[in-house]
Amino acid sequence: MKRLLILAAVIAMALPVAAQTTETYPSYIEVTGYAEKKVLPDEFLLGITITEKESKGKISVEQQQAAMVAALNGLGIDVDKQLQVSDMTSIFYKKNNSLATAEYQLKLTGAETVGKVYAALDEAGISNIALLRTSYSKYDELKAQLRNEAIVNAKNRAQALAEAIGQGIGDCFYINDWERTAANDAAVVTYGMARSMKAADQESSTPLEFKKITVSYSVNAKFVLRGTKGRLVVY
Repeated sequence: MKRLLILAAVIAMALPVAAQTTETYPSYIEVTGYAEKKVLPDEFLLGITITEKESKGKISVEQQQAAMVAALNGLGIDVDKQLQVSDMTSIFYKKNNSLATAEYQLKLTGAETVGKVYAALDEAGISNIALLRTSYSKYDELKAQLRNEAIVNAKNRAQALAEAIGQGIGDCFYINDWERTAANDAAVVTYGMARSMKAADQESSTPLEFKKITVSYSVNAKFVLRGTKGRLVVY
């Protein structure tokens, strides 16, 4: 009798566990929503390197710097705010009779301004210029817009898939999102390119065309799956 009571107690304790293992869960549909947009960059970072020119009547870094500043001022560029030294150790630095160099970074807005800067610096005898980076000033606003479009796209996809099997979707109970921005390759502008830009600037007022920046957003979402009459589907 005592053994029967112990066996009954063990069975009673196991029943809740068995109930948990047979508990039903809602069926769901999992989809990935996507949104993408390409925008023209409107912010540019240029790298400018000035090297002392070894020739008759040597042109020093100081002289070239003065010519650069004058050229930029002539374009209405705020040199104090937009131009900065990128390598403090290189300014007027000479060792073992090597030529002195100075490196700068120039922040610009507008493709048209970029073309004018190339032309003006080329005219001043400065052609070692590199396009270091392009960016989009309203990136945060664009990112928020694409995030919303991606989740709406996910919902529409889930609804379409559910309707294909005669069902519908309920609440969304899981969302995971991620963004991606296509990298922009830095382009080194040679002397020949600078002269070409100068010629183009003289012939047309059309701004230079830069590669568009691709910004995309993806959203992984899970929606409850419902039957034809709105009943929750379980498994």
